[in-house]
Amino acid sequence: LIYNIRCSYEDYSYVGAFIIQLGTFGDIKSTKKCIDIIIKELKDLKTNQISREELLDSINYITGNFKINEEDSENIASFYSELILHRNNIGKKKLNYTTKNYISNIKKVSIEDIYNISNEIFKYNKCNLSILSKQYIKKTEINNLLNF
Repeated sequence: LIYNIRCSYEDYSYVGAFIIQLGTFGDIKSTKKCIDIIIKELKDLKTNQISREELLDSINYITGNFKINEEDSENIASFYSELILHRNNIGKKKLNYTTKNYISNIKKVSIEDIYNISNEIFKYNKCNLSILSKQYIKKTEINNLLNF
């Protein structure tokens, strides 16, 4: 059905984006099926809480990757640069934000936090969809799929 999929996010001091990208084989049926599957997964996050195991796996994945990236001085420079540029927290006030604090904050995320934020951000009026295809899909067909 697809040949790649990825999720990412952008977080700034006042705005952000949660992004799901995928590559499919371009036919209308595949594209609509992909959208339908993604919307069902987002609805599931809004309706059902994730399991404790899913949360721990995610925390371990994020903190493990962070610790590996922490070994590279370029990644550390990027970490602190983002704090300065996007959050404007360093310099104006004494901020005790370290990589250790970052990991500590990730470990504090709860099942309820995931559930609550899912219900806050996954809403039809906050959703933007772009489809790059040689085939035309009617807007009404897409809107019917984007039913949060």
